[in-house]
Amino acid sequence: GVNLGGWLILEGWMWPGRMSTQGLDDEFSFIKHHGGPGSAEARSLMEEHWDTFLRPEHLDTLRRFGATHVRIPLGYWLLGAVYDDADGYVAGGEAYLRRALGWLKARGMHAVLDLHAMPGGQATDEQFTGRTAKV
Repeated sequence: GVNLGGWLILEGWMWPGRMSTQGLDDEFSFIKHHGGPGSAEARSLMEEHWDTFLRPEHLDTLRRFGATHVRIPLGYWLLGAVYDDADGYVAGGEAYLRRALGWLKARGMHAVLDLHAMPGGQATDEQFTGRTAKV
């Protein structure tokens, strides 16, 4: 299998040109820097990222290499049923996840959904939780 880290949870070290070189370590900071979850700029940047990070041809290549499973880390805020813009994240990522699941199914591939970030984070000073917390 392969890992799609950096797609549905932004981490500065995985996207240095847009994040860490600007002092942005996590998705929360990235969204805030670009105007917050209601900002057209933040929404546009996230939608472009979600749309281009994973494409059907990428999965075709992975399948040719023999990959059968794809790990997809995600944050709780991705799911519309629990989304709250007060948490500081952009809405809409769930549609891209569902699209990817369809692409995987069509190729006989499987997803391992990794609930990587829960409300409040599960570790201090870690980007993968969506918001670096200093405790």
